[in-house]
Amino acid sequence: MNGRKIAQIADISALNAYQGMGVGEHILKNMEHIARQNDCAEISGWADAHEIDFYLRQGYGIRNQIPNVGGEIYKAFSGKDEFAETQNKIR
Repeated sequence: MNGRKIAQIADISALNAYQGMGVGEHILKNMEHIARQNDCAEISGWADAHEIDFYLRQGYGIRNQIPNVGGEIYKAFSGKDEFAETQNKIR
């Protein structure tokens, strides 16, 4: 990939009792933060069809989509680290 480092999302899940509470979003933002700290140009992974909307709401794009199956979700980093900004506000 032209010498670029790309972080890979393997799986994100939350127990049913915690769904809709922002747990998955927090985990994803943390993963993005770690990828940025490691100079990754992008983060990507595979999402099943029923998971794609979650990633789209988080600002991800989709490519190589197979209808009713899923597709590759990805986010290129522009330099802004929302997770770090949020953590700094909390402190």
